[in-house]
Formats: sequence, C-alpha cells, structure tokens
Amino acid sequence: MIRQKLSLLGLLVFMFFLFASVAYANHKHGEEDEQKLLPSEMNYLVFLDTFDDVLENSWVGDRQYFTTASHSLAAMGSYLSPISLLRPSRRLLNTAWEMGVRMSGSFSSETYLRIYLASDDANIKRAHKSYQLQISGDDGAVIYQLWHQNGSGKTLLYESKTAKESPSFFKARIRIACDMEGIWRLWLADGDNGAFLILPNTAEDGDIPNIDPLFNVAYTGIQFYYLPARQQDLLLDYFLMRKLGEESDEQIAIAHEEVIINELLSNPYSGGVEFVELFNRSQRVLDIGALYLARETNGRLEQFRPIARNGLLLQPRAYKVLSVNSEQIRQYYYTPDETALHEMNMPQINNNEGHILLVRSDSAIVDDLRYHSGMHSPFMNNAKGVSLEKIDPSRSSSESSNWASASSAAGYATPGYKNSQASDGLYETTLWLTSRTVSPDDDGFEDKLELNYVWDKEGVMANVWIYDDKGNVVKELGHAYSMGTEGIIVWDGFTYRSERAKMGLYILHLETYHIDGWRKVYKFSFAVAYRQ
Repeated sequence: MIRQKLSLLGLLVFMFFLFASVAYANHKHGEEDEQKLLPSEMNYLVFLDTFDDVLENSWVGDRQYFTTASHSLAAMGSYLSPISLLRPSRRLLNTAWEMGVRMSGSFSSETYLRIYLASDDANIKRAHKSYQLQISGDDGAVIYQLWHQNGSGKTLLYESKTAKESPSFFKARIRIACDMEGIWRLWLADGDNGAFLILPNTAEDGDIPNIDPLFNVAYTGIQFYYLPARQQDLLLDYFLMRKLGEESDEQIAIAHEEVIINELLSNPYSGGVEFVELFNRSQRVLDIGALYLARETNGRLEQFRPIARNGLLLQPRAYKVLSVNSEQIRQYYYTPDETALHEMNMPQINNNEGHILLVRSDSAIVDDLRYHSGMHSPFMNNAKGVSLEKIDPSRSSSESSNWASASSAAGYATPGYKNSQASDGLYETTLWLTSRTVSPDDDGFEDKLELNYVWDKEGVMANVWIYDDKGNVVKELGHAYSMGTEGIIVWDGFTYRSERAKMGLYILHLETYHIDGWRKVYKFSFAVAYRQ
C-alpha cells in the first residue's frame, strides 16, 4: 500500500515537472513569437515606418481604425474590414517593398493582408489602377499573389504557395521588388533572423514582366481583411520602401516632353537597323543615360533598356540617335554629326506598328509614340528604309498628323540632324534658282543647276523634268518625289543618254501636289553655256 502511494506520488511529481516544462517552453515560444520584426537592409531607403509611436503623418485613409499601442500596426475598434492606409508615392520601377508580418493563427480567404504596392488613387474602394501583393491562406498554407487591377478588373500575375505553416502563428519578413525591366520577384524570410529566399512563381498565367504603360503612380499602402473575432490577430511590425540601386538626379529631373522622340525608323532596309532619334528641346544640358527605352504590347510595358549605364549628356537643341549598330546607319544614310550616334541594347521595334516609350526610373513617361504604317505618305508605295519624322517638335508625339515620311530629297531619313519635314508653321513658300546658267564642264563654276525651295507645309510631292527650247524632255529629275519642307533639287547638266546638254535655253518644269488636293506648277528658265 505504501509502495503504491509512493509510486503514485512519483508519477504526480513527474507529471508536474512535465507540464511545467511544457508550460515554460510555450511561454518562451510565446515570447519569441511576440518579438518585433525589424528590417535587415535599408540601403537606398525611400520610406520606413516601424509603427513604434503614433502613425506617421503621411498616412491617409482609415487612420482612426488602426493602433500602434503594441509598437506594431494593428486593427482596433469595432469597425468591419477592410480597413486601409495609403501614403503618397510615385515609385514603381527600381523599387523594393518590405514588411514584417505576424499573425496569430493562420491566414485564410477571410483574414489576410493586402499591400498596395502602387496605386493611382487613394480611394481604393472605387475603380482604379494598382499593383497588389495579397497574403492569404488555404488549409494552413500561405498563398502569396501579385495582382494587377485595371479599373474594376483584376489579373493574377504571380502566385507562390508555401507548405502548411503552424496553425498557431505566422511570423516572417516579406520582400517584393520590381526592377528596371519590370521584372517582379518575391522573397520570404521566416522568423526573426531567417535569410531571404526567393519564392517561385507558380501561377499558370503568370506573365512577367508586367508594367502598365499608362499607370500614373500616386500612392502605396496597406489593407487589412479580417473576421470580427480575429481583428487583433494581424500585426505589421514595419513597412519600408527602398530603391534597388542608384538613380541619376539629372535623370529624375527630366520633365515630361523635355526630351522627345523626334524620328523613328521601324522598317529598315535589309541589312540595316532600326533607330530612335531623341531631341532635347529644352535649354538645359540633360543626362539621358539613366532614361529607359521601352515598348508596350497588349497594355503591358516591357523590354526596358537603359540608354547608357554611365550617363549620357544631351546638349540643348541637340539630337541623339539610338540603335544597336551605328555603322549600319552610316551605311545607308547621311550622318553629318558622328557624335549624335549612340549604340545600346534596343527593345524590339515592330516594322508596321507599335508603341515606343521613353521612361524614367520612377516609371514616369517622358515621351511616347504610337506608330503605324498609315502615318507614312499615301504617295509612298514602299516605306521600307523610310523614317517617320516629327514635323513640329513643340507639338505632341501623340498627334499622328505631326508625323510625316522623311523626304526622298534627304535620303529618306535624317539621323542626327534637322528633320527634312520639320516645320513650325512660320515658313512662307519660296523657290529660286541659285544661278540661271549652268556649265557642266567640271571647272568648279556653276557645274550644276540648283533649285532651292522652302514650303509652308510638309508632305509636298513633286514631278520634275528638264525641257529644251523645242519642248523635248531632256531629263526627268524626279517622279513622286517627296520634297521635305526645305531643300535643293540638283541637275548635273547631263541628259538621258548621259551626254552633256547642248548650249541653249532650257526649262525646269516642277509639278507639285499634296494630299489635301493642292496642286501647282512652277517653271524656271535657264541657260546651258560653256566657256569658249
């Protein structure tokens, strides 16, 4: 009997110490679980809120329904979810967002966190544009999703699903970044000191990169969803934004349309290359090196290509021609300024239609051009090797009427110098012969006939003939000839038969016409003379 009592007493003591150990372990585990998460990397910091005190003043939205009393952001009061906070931000490209998240219990489809990485509106309850990182759950597993909202519709871009987590708590640092090429990546660091590990994209339709080219970023923010009984379960220990790398102050300062797309060759000759010509229409020296050339396809901005890694200065009223191979431009076109040519890794430029954009690192669009083959002259049967030129640099690139085919007189492109079709509407039509005599004897004096012209409009076409005094055609100088707004038509004094023209009187017959129905004929008399 005594032995039985002693055995029972021993068992009770053993059970006491067992439960005490478990309680102590749980207590320690609870202390560790409650330890606040802190960021591990803050290079190129843009914004940080650790929620240690009152909410930072820049936050707007449902401020009255959040508390930082526990030195973390949490929901308070009896207000039903969702509740949100947003703050001004214009960042998207070259940006990382990071947050420390703790959750008592598991994430679910009803209790979850949504981070508005970038939004064009502070009122996210109405139709808007945004990129959202959603952290939810299903049967103990945590689901990370990146969504693009466009108006009232949403598209899933990225999804990663982890293994089942502890049903009692969640604790992790989460980082998501969008680099300069619009590539999204997501990392997770479990616990307090875990290393950041990249989470794979498992979305079947996850198409990355994805950037909305018409997205005007204005806000970033946080949104809590919860069941009433779980209002206090979700805690946010910190929220930060930082740049992924250095950015040029000069580049950030470049305003909309200070640098413009001035000429585009999208359909080069066989063996040639596409080019985009930029023009600095400001009075400032600008560093365009940190700008990016990109293209838009099906509503998505992609193929971000830096113009120059180490900076590239563009003087006021100067040009820069971007291509993959400057030598192939020289091969086909006149290039009077070699310093205007610049080689870079170009985005793909479609031959017949497309959308090319000049973009800053904060995703702001400096200039863009939607082009199509219908913008070429209707008198042009084949636009291969012919560039589109901006007519008036003070007018928007979005006006299709502000673009015209480069003139045949200029060789169908003007890389690095004034466009052949350039006009500010201030010109008056003027035509004149440099001299009314021509002597094609190669003595260096009046060897060629020159007809100078300045038109008050772009797109003037011409047929040009030389007649002798008997009305016979001696030479055709041009048929369906695209003249440009100013230039020179030259006759070398030779006939159809490659013979020097005989002495005598001649007529230069110029027949001009325009797509608007305008037609006019000009005749200029001159003499062919030789020294005796």
